[in-house]
Amino acid sequence: MKKILIILLYMFFLFPLSAFGAEVSMTEEYMEQSGFYRYYLNDEYYIESTVRLGSVVENIVRLTYNDYVNVVLYKDGEVLPYESGDYIYGDGEYTVVVKDDEDIGRINFILDTISSEDIDLEDEFYNNIEFTQSYSRESGMYVQDMEGYYSLYTSIPNCAITDKGVRIYFNEDERAYITATKDGEEFNLSSGKLYSEPGYYSINVVYDVDTSLGEEYLDGIDESDLYDFSEEDMEEADVYTPTQSNVYGYVASVASFSFQITKGAENLVNYINPPIGYKISSVILDGKQLEVENSSLYKTLSDGQYRIVFQSINSDMPDYSFNYRRDRSAPRLTLKGIDAGGIARDQLEIIKQDESSQVEITGNGMSLSFEDDIIDVDGLYKINVTDEAGNFNSYMVRVEVPVRISIAVVLPLILAVIGAILIYIKYTGSHIQIR
Repeated sequence: MKKILIILLYMFFLFPLSAFGAEVSMTEEYMEQSGFYRYYLNDEYYIESTVRLGSVVENIVRLTYNDYVNVVLYKDGEVLPYESGDYIYGDGEYTVVVKDDEDIGRINFILDTISSEDIDLEDEFYNNIEFTQSYSRESGMYVQDMEGYYSLYTSIPNCAITDKGVRIYFNEDERAYITATKDGEEFNLSSGKLYSEPGYYSINVVYDVDTSLGEEYLDGIDESDLYDFSEEDMEEADVYTPTQSNVYGYVASVASFSFQITKGAENLVNYINPPIGYKISSVILDGKQLEVENSSLYKTLSDGQYRIVFQSINSDMPDYSFNYRRDRSAPRLTLKGIDAGGIARDQLEIIKQDESSQVEITGNGMSLSFEDDIIDVDGLYKINVTDEAGNFNSYMVRVEVPVRISIAVVLPLILAVIGAILIYIKYTGSHIQIR
């Protein structure tokens, strides 16, 4: 009996996807207008990616998918919390599992961020470098230096998480090309502006170090170096497309500065990495000091108010800290008026346990506003509640209001009946003959 149980448990954990159907191959389509890749399961579009998947990927990946499909993301064999529109970063082996009502599809890819050691002759026109970070006590700013020829001045260290606004200062330089994205969407970066909107930010600086090589290279090209590919040949050709870093077409240095701004409550910030040049010094949860076993990575397990303190590896930089509230609990509502059968026989009163949460009500084929917290019309209602951190809960309630006759309607009827009776008695009394 024990062996049978072990086999059953083994099958349960080893083949958890079999209950959803057979595994089938997913097909790929490149969207020329948007530059994104779409992936189909059974000829139905489910997933869209900012980069091509299926092999080694050197950029941050952003996936979006339809609400009615079940998507699970694995990193190095472990489930990674993920929602549509989130960014995937961190080197490792990934698997995207897509499950619909009938079948299962999967896409495997390896995320391997490019580094200076990875650059080969094909990429000779640009050079990826890292900012050298220091701290200016006079200005109270971090200095992100590109090998002495260009610098950014930032209010927080590189790769930091913060709960405050961030300022970035830079000088105009015709040899510097700066791009900035927030959650993958490009925006115009302004020197000295305070950025406080929650999200993941990335600032890329491409600096023209030496234009002479580019000029010589271009001067050396003539018509004999250009090939006239047929359409068929072009489909089979391994065409090298310069990355965004190679915007000039000649030698340029590329460096990146990134950070994340958290909001009041978070349900996805579960792994804490220190900024560049720092290590995790202490973790405080609801005023209680927690043990830190790994100074380069901390996994938060419990909900509550956290304070993370980072200590500078280089004594020239000050300690850095940030606060955030971890909340992975589903929000709840108090529903008054529901009987043991789950039906509101009179009216339904909705009370939010968290005033900051948002409530949406749909019923009788329409959406209702939450301006009034009373439902007193017959129908089947779906009540969705979402809290500040993005946690979600849903309720299904039937309201059956009993038929009531208003006193304003009943009283005139009663008086009319009484009046009719009195008239009848009077009339019949006047016509009674006594013999």
